[in-house]
Amino acid sequence: MKKSSLLLLMGLLISVSGSGDHRSAVGSINRRIRRIAEQGNIARPEEITPHVYAGSIDYNYPEPDQNIGVYLYNRADSMQSGQEGILQIGLQSKSQALDGLPPFNMVLLVDASASMTAQIPRLKDAMALFMGKVRSIDSLSLVGFNDVASVLFPSSFMDAPERKRSFVDAVGAIRAQGGTNIEAGLDTALEQALVNLRHDAVNIVVLVSDGTDLSARRREEGARSGAVHATLSWKNRNDLDLHVVTPGGEHIYYGYKKDSSGGELDVDMNITGESTEPIENIFWLESVPTVGIYRVFVQNFKFHEDKHDPTPFRVELKNGQVHTTFEGQTNGVGNSSNVEVCSFQYAGDGLVQTFQIIGRYKEKNIAVSTVGIGDDFDAELMQALAEESHGASRFLEDGAVMMDIFGSDVEFERLAIPAVRNLTIELEFLSGVEVLGSDGAVVMGNRLSYESPTLNTGDYRTFLSRYRLPVFAEDAPRTVRLAVLTMRVDEETVQEKTLSITLAETVREDPMTLYASAILRFAENLKEIGERYYQDKDKAAALQKTRESAAEIDATKRKLNGAEAFADESFILAKYIGILDEKTETDAPSRPQKSVKSTEVGTTSRRFNK
Repeated sequence: MKKSSLLLLMGLLISVSGSGDHRSAVGSINRRIRRIAEQGNIARPEEITPHVYAGSIDYNYPEPDQNIGVYLYNRADSMQSGQEGILQIGLQSKSQALDGLPPFNMVLLVDASASMTAQIPRLKDAMALFMGKVRSIDSLSLVGFNDVASVLFPSSFMDAPERKRSFVDAVGAIRAQGGTNIEAGLDTALEQALVNLRHDAVNIVVLVSDGTDLSARRREEGARSGAVHATLSWKNRNDLDLHVVTPGGEHIYYGYKKDSSGGELDVDMNITGESTEPIENIFWLESVPTVGIYRVFVQNFKFHEDKHDPTPFRVELKNGQVHTTFEGQTNGVGNSSNVEVCSFQYAGDGLVQTFQIIGRYKEKNIAVSTVGIGDDFDAELMQALAEESHGASRFLEDGAVMMDIFGSDVEFERLAIPAVRNLTIELEFLSGVEVLGSDGAVVMGNRLSYESPTLNTGDYRTFLSRYRLPVFAEDAPRTVRLAVLTMRVDEETVQEKTLSITLAETVREDPMTLYASAILRFAENLKEIGERYYQDKDKAAALQKTRESAAEIDATKRKLNGAEAFADESFILAKYIGILDEKTETDAPSRPQKSVKSTEVGTTSRRFNK
């Protein structure tokens, strides 16, 4: 291996092992997947977007001399005619001291639902540390939201010590309770951002959330979500049942698990009294539910406890992007135990409505950055909100890591402070090159275009493109220009780079792209494992794919000669093998089914007659 490649590999291994550059400690999606595996669960396929996963890894690109550095890496500097390759584009923004950056007008938007109880004291501590960095030219506001949204600290310039103390106290005084109405929270926070809006400042909303109380239980039981879901939970062995009546009069319950609009009961527990923490779940995927009024009720189908006492329960309802929690209890059994929980109106795709709120403020250069804590927040939603508003998203293992974001210039700048806006990367391959795949790019023949509406200070981006070389004539030049990259900001060209390769029989692989392509392949495998496990219900196939992925990672380790590489990925796959081995060996026969005829709901048809 050439000396330059060896040095690059050493730097890469320092970064991926977590022992080097601090910036690798916050935000990588693989840490979130690792946490899910640690808790004995398989990540759902919708939680993994392979090119986003690969792009979240810190590849330790060199610190640029100018504001933005762009770096090109190819699979190898020598390749064979007709061979497939992968090209990696790395962007790195220069880190700067916070006191030399423009003023910021920030609204801290805090999820104040019941699940955030343990996180509020940690957030207060992080804010107390953050106050040491806040300047008199900066303005702050605090908005909390659960079922409703409230301004807890009006937008004010932090030009006095008592104001800083008051802001920290306001964070500590948040009382976590109720549901999660993210639309109300965003609308209120964005309105607060207008109070001290300045065109020479960074105007930003920072959303902090950890999901909902039931998220962990939903994950453990494989409960799915979408535009609408209703999840019932209780804490004894009795067999409670969740029922939903749709706008069309169809009745979803254990006797009719799927309706014609795509609604489905996917978790039905305690048929035999097998759990003291059971849940039931009915969901509709995005763009599927019928618009109209839905009714939700709960029934005690059967007592499994010796004492026939009332059974308290909770129902979490997701309607678009609004989460609401209801509490009640059943008395008796059968029809007489029915409890009408709620009626609600579904008015359409909640994410579209949320994007419409963001869109009204994006034109004023107000961004939304998101911080998800733990394993149970809606990662897809948090990332979509950030991308739609030109903000950034971060994933934290637990609330204690908030100190790393708000106590570090580098991490806060990566989250909130733009270095450049309206950045475009255009890549033109040699004529005859076939582009095989490049997620996130607009592809036009041998030309690709990537857009990065915002790249924050100290942050990085990675784009990966798979391609195939043409078959060259025997008398073709041995050195060919593979690709030309042009970087533009506001449509003005700021950098150009050319990448050439040598045609040869011996391929000298580049460690950077070897590592990145292995990460991309790993993410694709994780998604496929989740599909086999959750959608196909084929645990044996999921286990086989996991073992194949582990073999691929081990093979790449040997090529890199790096024992420390892929530490998180190897850990995840080892956990997956243990989880799937146990589930495959101990899987009991399918759960017994309740007889529809024996139910006391009063009807065996899809129509509900209470």
